[in-house]
Amino acid sequence: GYPCPVWTEWFLCPDLYKYTGTNQQIPFSETTDWYGYATIVFWSLFNTLPYQQPHVKYQEFREKAERGIWLLDSQVKYPFPLCPRPETVSDNLLHYFEQVFKKHKFLPINRQDLVDYASSLVQCISCDQYYPNNRPSCPNCSVKTPAIEFSPDHKYEKLIGTRGPVLFAKFQSGSLYVVSREKGGYFLH
Repeated sequence: GYPCPVWTEWFLCPDLYKYTGTNQQIPFSETTDWYGYATIVFWSLFNTLPYQQPHVKYQEFREKAERGIWLLDSQVKYPFPLCPRPETVSDNLLHYFEQVFKKHKFLPINRQDLVDYASSLVQCISCDQYYPNNRPSCPNCSVKTPAIEFSPDHKYEKLIGTRGPVLFAKFQSGSLYVVSREKGGYFLH
């Protein structure tokens, strides 16, 4: 199990708040650990905790956590420019964070979502901020995302011409053999 019953409120799964301040042992689990890990990832991307910012009605961290009132809730004052804009994070990660922090579905994070996010990052040529390359413009300064340059590794050139459809082609021993149907007959080129 989980022999070390230490915790800090910022990373403690809201489902476990009812055990704090009692003599009961907190029932840590893999699920509650995933919550803590999601909080660390969130903090590293947004420079704040999911329930740390002011809300119109609820001020206490625990109140917001228990009610799923997180950073992207419409009643929470978003702390820009302290925190990067939400669009600097991939849609898959934003969806995951919504599941964890708003809907309290404490699921493991998909490792591939983190890998894909990291590989999609581009640096804005104007403000130097990083954001996913599928965004039409930089979320920070609105400069358009430059098109990705593509230069093919292959060159195509015409090797043979036929007057009808090619039925068979094979390259063997340095020679190209083609069978085509032309003028009602079959031709070997």
